[in-house]
Amino acid sequence: MKQIFRNFTYLIKKFKTSSILNFAGLAVAIMVFIIAIIQVRYTSNYNKSFDKSGYIHYVSSIYPDYDNQRGFAYSKDAIVLAAERFPEIKNYCFTQYYIPDKDFYKADNKDEIFTIRSIYINESFAEIFTPEIISGSYTEIFESTTQLSGMLSESIAKKLFGKEDPIGQQLHMKALDQAYTRDTVEQAVTIKAVCKDYPENTFIGSGIFLPLEELGGDWYSVYIEIDPEDAGALQTKMNNDTLIKEVSYGTEVEIYPYYELAEYFPAFGDQIGNKNTNLALLAIGILTLIIAFINYINFSVSMAPVRARTFNIQKIMGAKTSVIKTVIISEPVIFSSISFILSLLIISVFKTYIKNAFIIADLSPVNNVEILSMVFLIIVFFSLLAGIYPACYATISQPAVVVNGKHSLSRKSSVFRNILIGIQFFAAVTFIIIALFIRLQYDYVTNYSLGMEKENIVYLPYSINNDLKTFGDELTKNPEILDYTASSFLPGMVFGQVSGSLINNKFMEITAWPVSENFLDFFGVNMVEGETFTKTNQSDKRQIIVNENAVKQYELENIVGIEELYEFDFSNYHGEQKQYLHRINGIAEDVKFQYLKHPVSPMMFVYTPNDNYYWIFVKISGNDIQSTISYIENTWKKFSNEKFEINFLDETLDSLYVMENSLSKTISLFSIIAVLIAIMGVYGLIIFNAKYKEKEIAIRKVNGASVKEIIFLINRNTLGLFVISFLISVPTAYFIMKRWLENFAYKIDIYWWVFLAGGLLVFIITLITVSGQSYKSATTNPTKSLQKE
Repeated sequence: MKQIFRNFTYLIKKFKTSSILNFAGLAVAIMVFIIAIIQVRYTSNYNKSFDKSGYIHYVSSIYPDYDNQRGFAYSKDAIVLAAERFPEIKNYCFTQYYIPDKDFYKADNKDEIFTIRSIYINESFAEIFTPEIISGSYTEIFESTTQLSGMLSESIAKKLFGKEDPIGQQLHMKALDQAYTRDTVEQAVTIKAVCKDYPENTFIGSGIFLPLEELGGDWYSVYIEIDPEDAGALQTKMNNDTLIKEVSYGTEVEIYPYYELAEYFPAFGDQIGNKNTNLALLAIGILTLIIAFINYINFSVSMAPVRARTFNIQKIMGAKTSVIKTVIISEPVIFSSISFILSLLIISVFKTYIKNAFIIADLSPVNNVEILSMVFLIIVFFSLLAGIYPACYATISQPAVVVNGKHSLSRKSSVFRNILIGIQFFAAVTFIIIALFIRLQYDYVTNYSLGMEKENIVYLPYSINNDLKTFGDELTKNPEILDYTASSFLPGMVFGQVSGSLINNKFMEITAWPVSENFLDFFGVNMVEGETFTKTNQSDKRQIIVNENAVKQYELENIVGIEELYEFDFSNYHGEQKQYLHRINGIAEDVKFQYLKHPVSPMMFVYTPNDNYYWIFVKISGNDIQSTISYIENTWKKFSNEKFEINFLDETLDSLYVMENSLSKTISLFSIIAVLIAIMGVYGLIIFNAKYKEKEIAIRKVNGASVKEIIFLINRNTLGLFVISFLISVPTAYFIMKRWLENFAYKIDIYWWVFLAGGLLVFIITLITVSGQSYKSATTNPTKSLQKE
């Protein structure tokens, strides 16, 4: 052991530059690998941390009449009936099918608002998701019929009450969204229990748990406890049961493990990274680590001609070859162990900067001891592999030959080293090309025309005490405020799905977007036929403008001016079921009203005269933004008692693609790291070639070879390897990006020049890196090399 450390210390002192590059390359590569492993583990274990994870299954609805479209919610009555009829269902529970945040304040401080994730549950929730109760009584949440009660997760309880006992305390909940209206309702919530936080990588998460009965309704997120092998048979039974289908309004069911939720609902998966994204990240981490260890091999072999003499003198003096090999093999283990520690220090110091919307896992080393231990073992294994080749190479020649300075490289060894360098070039070029395409796609979707304006538009929640016109007229007294409007959804996030025999008795599934009368003019939406909305005070009359896609898909003809009665009130989906008169005003150009991964589908703007909207939009001039925002805030305070919240529409729309942006930044960073590490390896190759061809270079120079010719001689092999690697990386990157871009309905073309740019970028970096060493070797006095002979 003493000999190993003495040899390692000598190596560091003798080859300072190479050692520093090895430490830097390995530390950064290990950091990338650790981050990738932690993130992939976090997302792949999503929804798997419950006690009954393997038995919890999600029940989603399937609409056979609508091309088997999948719905997130399912009928409560249908699952109750199914549990009575099929013993496979051991238990079931319900939650609200989306989990919103709501505002709360404590009774003693109304001005301090806490925004808390609010999870509506029924009593059997505890039997499925087994919350660990710290204090209070879970069952008391559901006992009172006059007083709303709730359960806090531990972290929220500490945030709100500190060391004070939260049991029996009251919170006041604001903006309870009853029946999907904009009415602000305040309710007192008595805390009856506190539970341990659920892990971050669960959809349930942590927050405040409230009785589901408060919401009413029949369609919820449905979870059942069954044996995994029973899922397929149970699904078939339920879909063949006419009574269950009748209760669930003709829908069928799909049953799958809860931890596969993201696979069945890709939009949800975008929040945590889908399977392809995780595989890509893991591949980058592994390849970066491999590149770093290839570098180590390159550096080791580059130094071998110098070190071989020392090792073989030791062999002549009686040292065993096995001992010398053990010493050499131990070097990468020590290098990587020190680099591992350095990588942990880097992560600890910069974890808040590394963590973004894509890297969402907790990167703290103290919270990842188990996975870091596994990573260390993997690194030791790679280190041992990386030490075998240099150990064999440095000791393969006969001692007398090496001592006389005739140590040489076999053809087989040259081929192996070339393969290693080729792998580095291949990975570097592929990473850079992929990073460029992802960046281009992100820029494309964030700058893509939605068919409606988004610049200089701000929006606020519709929480005013007066009607929209009174509030808007007050706003437009300021000349910097140009116009105002309102709607029930934000552009890019429209999900008001309705169905039925809507127009010309055609059965349609269409997205309804309730808007105010000037909405289309405000956003610059162009009309194809007919007219935009006209102001009306008739509470029982609605106006509709359909998009071109609806006309095309449902073959609608001569619809402008039609007036029909529909059993839908688009301003209040849970309102009284009665018929309202609807007039088809016209046809508008298609606008991109949803996330751009989805193609445009049938949609209609619906104008209702009762001002039942969620959002107010304000168009500003953009001349003095700060002053204009201050004016809007002051006006808001005259009309509302709610907290002033304002956002820019373009920033919100850009935030829809935060995953693509973060993925772009992450892969770009990792690609740059991979390129730099690969270039270090090429640098080692140049050093090796210069040493190996030292005598040949000297003879050529004596015979009149120019510096350019010598540089070409040294770099010729490297350039050939680059060309071969580039030709392999192009189809690889093409295949990967073609698959990734399939996730988007609106996407860039796969441009040929991106491949050329990626290759050129790596080539230039390589050329700059190796030129200095090549020039140094080419200008060395040849007599020094020949004197060694």
